[in-house]
Amino acid sequence: MKLINTYEAYKKEAREMHNEYERLKTPSSLLNFVRAEARLNGFVTALQHIKLTKETTLIIDDYRSGNIFN
Repeated sequence: MKLINTYEAYKKEAREMHNEYERLKTPSSLLNFVRAEARLNGFVTALQHIKLTKETTLIIDDYRSGNIFN
């Protein structure tokens, strides 16, 4: 699996969990959102410690731009 596909999957999951939390406002939906956000953050953090390629640079730049929910 390509890194960009993994990143997009984590980003989509975080977006979906955020929407679920906004809809339900329950402790479990908040926990699910925080977990998804942590997974995405951990993935991008790990990418920052490996050899930079064009793909990893694009992922890191997208994450830093704050486009998680777009």
